[in-house]
Amino acid sequence: MNSIGWLDRLAEILSKPSRRTALRCRRMRPQSAPSLIELLEIRKCPAIVTPTLGGVSGTGTYFENSAPISIAPTLTCTNVIVGGLGGVNNIASATVTFTNWQGEDRLNFNNIFALQHSFGQDLSAHTAILTITGSDTPDHYQTLLRSVIYWNVSDAPNVSARVATFTVTSDPLAGSGTTLDSNSVTRSIAVSATNDAPLLRTWKRPR
Repeated sequence: MNSIGWLDRLAEILSKPSRRTALRCRRMRPQSAPSLIELLEIRKCPAIVTPTLGGVSGTGTYFENSAPISIAPTLTCTNVIVGGLGGVNNIASATVTFTNWQGEDRLNFNNIFALQHSFGQDLSAHTAILTITGSDTPDHYQTLLRSVIYWNVSDAPNVSARVATFTVTSDPLAGSGTTLDSNSVTRSIAVSATNDAPLLRTWKRPR
């Protein structure tokens, strides 16, 4: 392949970047290509890595009749582009899925970035899912997911642990229709019942 053909092929590849673009650029570069071509290879061949969640561990505990608790206050979310110009790719959506969900359970989050969201529950299967959608930065999604809170409205709660699973999906890289799902991180929520204080009621003897 001559230098002109290499430039044409490079332009075609760069218009549809993918995870393998950088490797393909290196393989097709001719030995006779001018140094500018090598610069283009280094500076213009993007490759995206899978978005990554972390910072979630241990078990949270909710005590009956207490204030809501944050489920994953230290969650981290990254989606870094490696190769080429580098940078950060946006997140397209996030889900928080619950197992062992009960009708007495409640959920909320602080939607300070006004993204679209929905919540659904299946009380027969004891599952629930919060979905947040809209292209935004990993930092913003991290803030939203950290703000998810749980509480319980029962005076006799089901004490089986709930399990929350977090995942995110990346925006497609420019020129590509491919999105990538992150790893999943989970956190258990233990529900602790308390003995309610006895109530003293007066009784009047009937006349």
